Amino acid sequence: MEREFDPKLSWNSLEDDCIEDFYKPALKNCKLYQRFSGYFSSSVFAHIATEILEFIESGGRMQLVTSPQLSQNDKEIFEESVLHREKLCKSIFLQDLKNDPDNLKLEFSKIMGYMLTNEIDGKPQLEIKIAVPVSGAGIFHQKIGILHYESDERIAFSGSINETGQGWYDNKEQFDVYRSWGDDTNNQGISSKQRSFNNLWGGNQRSVKTFDLPEAIRSQLLEVRVRSNEELQETIKKIKSIIKTKEDSPNELIDDESNIEELQEEEQVFKEPIELRDYQEDARDKWLENNFCGLMEMATGTGKTYAAFGCINKLQNLHQRTVTVIAIPQKHLIEQWKKELSKWNNFVKESDRVIIDETLTCNSDYRSSKNDWEDKFNDIIWDFNELPIGSTKYILNHIIIFTTHATLAESIFSKRVLDLANTKKFLIVDEVHNIGENSSKKTLLEEYDCRLGLSATPTRHMDEIGTGILKDYFHSSTCDAKNDGDADVCRKCDKKLILVKLDLRKAVKELKVLCTYEYYPYYVELTPEEMENYNELTALVARGEEKKARGQEPSAIETWATLVRPDIIANAHNKDKMLNQILDLEFNKKLKLTLVYCTNQPRPNAPKNEPKQLERVQKILFENGISSDSVTYKDATKIRGDILELLESSVFGCITAVKCLDEGVDVPAVETGIFMASSNNPKQFVQRRGRILRKNKQTGKTTAKIYDILVSPPIQPEDVHISLQEKKIIAKELLRHKDFADIAENRIDAFFKIKKVADKFEINLDKLDYDYIKNLT
Repeated sequence: MEREFDPKLSWNSLEDDCIEDFYKPALKNCKLYQRFSGYFSSSVFAHIATEILEFIESGGRMQLVTSPQLSQNDKEIFEESVLHREKLCKSIFLQDLKNDPDNLKLEFSKIMGYMLTNEIDGKPQLEIKIAVPVSGAGIFHQKIGILHYESDERIAFSGSINETGQGWYDNKEQFDVYRSWGDDTNNQGISSKQRSFNNLWGGNQRSVKTFDLPEAIRSQLLEVRVRSNEELQETIKKIKSIIKTKEDSPNELIDDESNIEELQEEEQVFKEPIELRDYQEDARDKWLENNFCGLMEMATGTGKTYAAFGCINKLQNLHQRTVTVIAIPQKHLIEQWKKELSKWNNFVKESDRVIIDETLTCNSDYRSSKNDWEDKFNDIIWDFNELPIGSTKYILNHIIIFTTHATLAESIFSKRVLDLANTKKFLIVDEVHNIGENSSKKTLLEEYDCRLGLSATPTRHMDEIGTGILKDYFHSSTCDAKNDGDADVCRKCDKKLILVKLDLRKAVKELKVLCTYEYYPYYVELTPEEMENYNELTALVARGEEKKARGQEPSAIETWATLVRPDIIANAHNKDKMLNQILDLEFNKKLKLTLVYCTNQPRPNAPKNEPKQLERVQKILFENGISSDSVTYKDATKIRGDILELLESSVFGCITAVKCLDEGVDVPAVETGIFMASSNNPKQFVQRRGRILRKNKQTGKTTAKIYDILVSPPIQPEDVHISLQEKKIIAKELLRHKDFADIAENRIDAFFKIKKVADKFEINLDKLDYDYIKNLT
């Protein structure tokens, strides 16, 4: 019997046109295509667009096992938890979409999404599983395909083809073909390949773990999928049009990561040299004049990090031997500081560089064994303290140590710092407001001769004692005065307790180093149930405060009430409806370069399975067709970085964030912030606003927008009395509204709205501050 397609047994891309003569005719009448391959990319569809359409329309199904390119570190992240696996796979998939100037990959992703939902005989037209080698850093190299036809005939092939555009078109590939109508060797080959595929698909291979397609990728494909046959035809039409324009340059259809690397290298070559701005130089010089001590209050985004490097450089120029300890609040920010230091040394003039004879990161997350950094620190102490025999020069003279606030307070760390001899010891604490009264004794050692505290908000919220401790320690290394937390000048040495002050107004309006912004506040009411719950918790809080005033310890439930009461405001039910309205009215359900701040804390006394706000917001975004992802403090540093990168490249329209983007993380591309949840602590909302207001030279961003969802008590027209608790709730929200509106470009409109709310609740807007709220009756 003469067959329409009877392939030869051996193929080599040096001699054969594998796509035209094998792949297209093999797929044409295929009913089930089973494939496992080292890599997969939707761009392979670019070369067989017509056949894919026929494959879909004729009811063909595809089962694909593929393997993402994972480094050893990626594999460890992958195996840590389902959450990390989901986010890492999604990140790798979406990174592939970034290099997509003509939206070709996106159009093919729409087809893949369609196939995932289009059922044939009760089964999805496209099923995908992920394979990861159990051990070793190598990739998953097996590449086998089996094509099933109506007449139960099969074709199998095996070789060095990847299911990518490059694999089929550009690489030097070779593969063998087996046909079910051939001899025994052909049939044995097909049986062997079928058995291998079945074992892999079922998760029965010892050397490979097979996972279902991560929900994160599935959701992304479903989000962009075509939803009708008409849309499918339109998508195919677009694809053909794009391909037609590229006929003279077929390689442009190929995934080419080297292009990205070349662009990154060019960006480095043409990067502008770094110089301190006048106000940063002024801050550095004041620190020098103040005998290497000072607390710098500088608005988020004004360059505290570079000011600190300027201080290190000047100290090293004046002293032959220095040890600089840089303490950072969270582990993921250590990498950012290290990256910024590398950039500083690459792009400042030589005389301004920070000398680094040795650097060390001290944090348990960086240990390959229990005592990894401790052992390395011991070696550094020896090299730093001991002169080599017959030499008058030390091996090491200038050391930079990065650590977290938590590790800074550990005795094993402090002891080693104290063991470093004959040197100036310099302590830099970033986000110094996080150092509280309880940890300060272990953290702020007198042995540090030089001190620098950095923060946009060094005054600790509701903690005058803790604020006083910070001011006393950082203003001088020799003065032993005990000052009040609200003092500006030391009562003993007359030095400024905060050496440098650069607030947001000056940064935005005068220095113009941050973006201008428009502020849009929206108020929602607590439900009667939420208000009742809030009042019950307030009674417990008040009882605990009375006990503390009598020198007694509050009970566990009273302490709990203090901690969870703010979660009622943050989680207010009506915020969800307001977010939907904002997305519809303000954005027409299209977000770009947007950061949505949420809480991930449950509502007090909520049902066990009630979704948290973060989950609810993600659901709202999905239902509005907005591509998004979330960033939390639990995410591995690499995953967090990849997600932010995908936001900047507009693969995501927005990301939702919980806490971890409050401090230190650079996201200058963000143009819009939506505050679903924000505490009344200025530390948090000042930091969050600063994230949004960073300028971006690459995009030309000079202005931003902030949408703030605030909460008011439920007041009915017939209510003639406003309770103290109702006044305090709204006063705290109005204070943030007032602060944000004060320097907004649309200040008049924003203040008009705040005045209406203040008048309704009998709040004196002119006098509104923390003392006013405290003294409300």
